[in-house]
Amino acid sequence: MKNSPTTLSKTVLVIGNLIEKEDVLQMVDVIERVTKKAAVRFVIAGPLNNKKLWTTEINKRGVDQAIEFRAVIHPSDLAYHLRGCDLLLDSTEAGSRGIEAHELAVLEAMRFGKPVVTSKSLEEIKVVEHCKTGIIIDTKSPREICATVVRLFENERMTKELAKRGKHFVTGIFDFSAFSLGSLASYKKVTNFAH
Repeated sequence: MKNSPTTLSKTVLVIGNLIEKEDVLQMVDVIERVTKKAAVRFVIAGPLNNKKLWTTEINKRGVDQAIEFRAVIHPSDLAYHLRGCDLLLDSTEAGSRGIEAHELAVLEAMRFGKPVVTSKSLEEIKVVEHCKTGIIIDTKSPREICATVVRLFENERMTKELAKRGKHFVTGIFDFSAFSLGSLASYKKVTNFAH
């Protein structure tokens, strides 16, 4: 499917350390696969140390109209970028530098009611529960990433349900009233032990 920027109907915000040649080639493969099946624009946010490789590959594969590059997004600017996306794709691998920033980005996307597709690295710390608050994938498999993104865009009901559950999960944890109730319960435990 040949797309121009004006015909693209969905936007995927991609975060991750896409610096190594292998990672760049895999993501370009994902973008090529997805854009053949759906009208999707990919916004790549992160360090662009391999800009020449990106440019060469996206031009060679004819997906240059489907990609926009942004620098590393500062946490204070994340809300702005999330408003314009339909899905957050976190390609961060376990053990990556700066994984805490990716955890926060995923939580923020969930707070905004955006469906999240992330790597197994965030499954380990219970940020995303597979098929309940987001989708956990093998980020080394372009075929799996492509199938997941396309499936989410084709199945609006599933996408909305994931977004709703993700938002509920985050607001339930970080909501001030929930925090207050938790603090009150902890306080009661402490005071009961004192008597």
